Amino acid sequence: MIRKGFEFYDECKKDNVGAYAAQSAFFIILSALPFLMVIFSLLKYTFIGKADFLQIVQAFCPDYVLPFMIAMIDEVYEHSAGILSITAIAAIWSAAKGLQYITNGLNAVYDVDENRNWFILRFWAIIYTLIFALAILFMLGFIVFGKYVKSVLFQKFPHTALLAFFGSWMKWLFGILILIVFFIVIFTALPNKKLHFKGQIVGACFTAVGWTVFSYGLSIYVDYFNGFSMYGSLTTLMLLMLWVYFCVYIMLIGGELNAFLTKA
Repeated sequence: MIRKGFEFYDECKKDNVGAYAAQSAFFIILSALPFLMVIFSLLKYTFIGKADFLQIVQAFCPDYVLPFMIAMIDEVYEHSAGILSITAIAAIWSAAKGLQYITNGLNAVYDVDENRNWFILRFWAIIYTLIFALAILFMLGFIVFGKYVKSVLFQKFPHTALLAFFGSWMKWLFGILILIVFFIVIFTALPNKKLHFKGQIVGACFTAVGWTVFSYGLSIYVDYFNGFSMYGSLTTLMLLMLWVYFCVYIMLIGGELNAFLTKA
């Protein structure tokens, strides 16, 4: 078991997982602002109101990112829809570029070379980016609908402790399940290799749980320690960079785990 662990560690070093994570994180952070602006602008045309969306953001976002997100939501809802057309191009290009570096990292993990046409790669990166945006909108809509169902149930059964416990855990379970499905698609579709989705389940579960645990752990660290106070007004940006880097790193480790188990 220990020998297998060292072999897995050597594979991660050989495939330069950290370098690919850093490259991907740079373009993801570059696209974060315009991409979120596009998502928030699209929300104006759905049944999700500003108040509902603010509640969702407050429930799911770490405290250190919350002021930034609220300011962005206010900006979108108070100004015209022209933001959407201006930022959409920058968001899609940057996010697709980040996805391309993730693809390169997964190709390295699976020991395959990239020989697909550049335009085809960029086209599919844009398509996956748009699908991801639609998935976010769907998830937000589902959360709002779930809140409505929960309120109806509480009105009918106001003293049910089990219902309260169930409701508090459902958001985490739902989020992890959505992440697992998303990572299965990513691990299956992005590498330049024909892969079956069943072989990606272990890595997808590892990545989804890893993202959740790391995000929660970072939130606790920020709440109780002052390790990032030296950055002053740049604290939010530094935390965002750190969070994105490690999230991409965990995802590539999940892909490496799938490849390692396949070889074994």
